Parts: sequence; structure tokens; C-alpha cells
Amino acid sequence: MTKISIEEDLLNRLLTKCSAEIERHAGSADSANITFEKNRCVKTLFPKSSCTQCVQVCRDQALSIKDQTISIENSECSACGACIRACPTEAFSYGRYPLFGVLAALKHRLHGVSASSALAFTCPNAQSRKNGVSVGCFNGVSPALILLAHLLFNTKIELHSSDCERCPSHNGGCPTQVLADDCETLCEKLGVQFRPVCAEENDGDEISLGRRRIFSQLSDRLHGISEITSLSGGAPKTDKVFTMPEREMLIATIELLKARRPGFEISEKIFPLPGVISGKCSGCNICTLLCPTGCLSDKTEDGHFKLTADPMRCTNCGRCIEACPTQAMVMRSIPGTEAVISDSVRIVLTEISAQKDEEEQTTEARMKEIFDVPIYRS
Repeated sequence: MTKISIEEDLLNRLLTKCSAEIERHAGSADSANITFEKNRCVKTLFPKSSCTQCVQVCRDQALSIKDQTISIENSECSACGACIRACPTEAFSYGRYPLFGVLAALKHRLHGVSASSALAFTCPNAQSRKNGVSVGCFNGVSPALILLAHLLFNTKIELHSSDCERCPSHNGGCPTQVLADDCETLCEKLGVQFRPVCAEENDGDEISLGRRRIFSQLSDRLHGISEITSLSGGAPKTDKVFTMPEREMLIATIELLKARRPGFEISEKIFPLPGVISGKCSGCNICTLLCPTGCLSDKTEDGHFKLTADPMRCTNCGRCIEACPTQAMVMRSIPGTEAVISDSVRIVLTEISAQKDEEEQTTEARMKEIFDVPIYRS
């Protein structure tokens, strides 16, 4: 039986998680709509939340807050992907295009003869797209994906874009330069020397096209991703732990560094982690019910309530802090020591004597009181 390399194993795991997410979102791995999942959205789940990051980055003004959730105007959306990068809980996604295809291409390259040559990532409008790996608009690309590709092949990474200023998806600035800067910042924190090379192409004839015609061509190439599909779900569900593809890619990158560098640690305080103010936690477990990534978990045993956290799973979404009825939680950052980035580690945040609820309120009743919405369990 052929032994699978750690590189291929990591890609297989990412592909499996990505495929499961796509099928759950759109019912088919071939769907490419941008999806917005209400059950992931901090603002939808907790209307009192101050989170408006997707609205703030949307230069098309396609997103707004209406009726305590995110309202989407599809006719204004240019599919730039800025909302995907901005959302801490990954409520927005492209579907299969392009992440699943990118990961599949990287896996195929592992067995290719040209694995050591430069690897080019391209936007759909770039003339070199046929010779590279198309990633959609660079606004929606994670720096963790670019770094992971570099570590997989130890090769030069090129980011090829068209004339961004004339692209209907343009939302200001140069997406490839921003991505390269973000990637370099991530590398500095992880102790890796790497920066992708940016190459903007001039598309010649395409530049003279009218805005609507360019948009039409771009939409065709993106398989319709400019249409945002808002996933139904009614009231928020609190017992669902979601896969976070971008976070999973960061974890895969760290696993690869650990395998290649014995004793690898991250000195920078890059991992957000909630903390509990001593004496203020009531043990109501609302924070664990709202945590979308599985970072927080609780256990009551022998009359003691214990709250723990997985530092690799926190995305700093702020749900737990804003929802805590006793204001017991704060956010902090911790370094990636060997213990922190080890497999399945959990940090004890607090351990208190379990209190009996004198009013015999269930957790669902307390949630309804705080959020003024019914809580359904699937």
C-alpha cells in the first residue's frame, strides 16, 4: 500500500471539508454562487452585535443591514469577494469556484513533473489564466492559501491579474498587492521568508469594452458567482459547529511547518482567544452555544462547570463577548507555543461550582430573553 505524503494528506483533508461545505451550501459541488449563510452571521444570530465588517468593505453598496440581518442587493454585486475576506465567521463563500478547484489543482501538481517551477495564480480576466490556477477575484483569496501553496512546492508564487482598475469587480486599490502584503505579514508572524510576485496584465481589447459587456464576460467566466444566494434558515441554530475553510488552511500551513521544523513555535501573539474575568462567569454556557467554530466547549461534572477553548479555532468573531449576560468575557491574543499548536489542545478558561437555576429557566429560555428570538435545535 502506497504511503500518502503529509502534503497530499493535508490537501485531501481540505478537499473533503471544502466539498462537504459546497454540497451543504448549494446541493452540488458544481455550484458557484456566492452564498450568505445566516446561521454563521454574527449580526443575524445576535442583533445587538456591533459587527458590520461585510457592509463596510462592500464598495458596491450591495450589502446593508435590514431587519436585524444582512440584506443583499444582487443587481449591485460585482462579485469582488471583499465580503468573503472580511467576515470573521466565513458567512460568505464562493462555493466551489474557486477554492475546490484550486486545491484539486495543487493536489494534481504534487504528482506533476513541473512541481518545482513557478506557480501562477490568476484572476479570471488575466490573459495567462490558461497556464495558471484560476482563483477568482484576488479580493476573496486567503493569504493562508498562497502561503500553503508556497510551502507545498517550495517555489516562486506569481499573482497574475488583469487591469484591475477597469474590472467591474474592482473595489479600490490593487487586490494582488494587498494579498501579497497580507501574505508577507502572515509569513513574518510564522517565521517564514516569502512574498508572492505580483504581475498585472494589460488586456488590450477587453479594456475598450463597455462596463456592462465586461461584466457580462466576467460573469460568464465566473460561472455566475455575482449572484448571491442567501441560504434560508429562519431563526439561528446554536448547536452547529461550522467548517471554516480559511481557518483550516491556516491550520494545515502550521501542521506542514511543524512536520518540517521539529520544535516549531510561533512567538508572535497571533491567536485570538477569549478570556474569562475571575468571579464573573455564571456558567450559563450561552457562549458555547453561540460559538460557530467549536472553539468553546463546556462540561459540568461533579458539581463543577468547566469552560475550555481551542486556540486554533478562535476567529475573533466576538459572539461570546457581546452575548455574555454577565460581561465576563474579554478577548486577548496568545503566541503559538508548542503546546498551543499541538493537536487537540484545549485551554481551561474557568472552572466554577455549578449553580442551580433558581427560576428553573432552560438555556433556550435564557437565550430567548437575551436575544428576543426563539432558538431551534436541529
